Amino acid sequence: MDPRTASVPNPDRRNRAGPALLLVAGLFLLAMVATWSLLGPQRAAVSLDGEPRQVQDDAFYDYAARVPDAPRPVELAVGAVAASGALGLAILALGSRAGVASTTGARLVGTGASLLAGAIVGYGGRIVTAGVVGANIGAGLVLFFGVPLTVALLVVATLVAARR
Repeated sequence: MDPRTASVPNPDRRNRAGPALLLVAGLFLLAMVATWSLLGPQRAAVSLDGEPRQVQDDAFYDYAARVPDAPRPVELAVGAVAASGALGLAILALGSRAGVASTTGARLVGTGASLLAGAIVGYGGRIVTAGVVGANIGAGLVLFFGVPLTVALLVVATLVAARR
């Protein structure tokens, strides 16, 4: 290798990192929105007379965090669009040369890590905002296990996307 050109960065690598990182971010965000929207609001079943059932009165439930209610058809439509977008971006990431890495295995790892991280955040968000009676233990577990796992998955996806 010529020592004069050894320190010159590969311009092809620099040009591919940007679109690949955008694919990682897009996959993450679309998977998060699709999971959140398609799951819908969660409420704990309440046993008032020995028979578990859903209570529609929000004042009955305790919330770790509240989110504004959206009409269910709107949530389903947003979820369907986000799921379609995530599927399209996943196909693009797996088939494109500017995708999530240079080999098919690395592209699969980067794409899967991005999608899984988004799904964890979307599902965890529904758990944190779920209506419960008493303490929301699930919210604590999501924060304790979900946040580090999501960060680790996003680091893996970013590293795979940035490398050639």
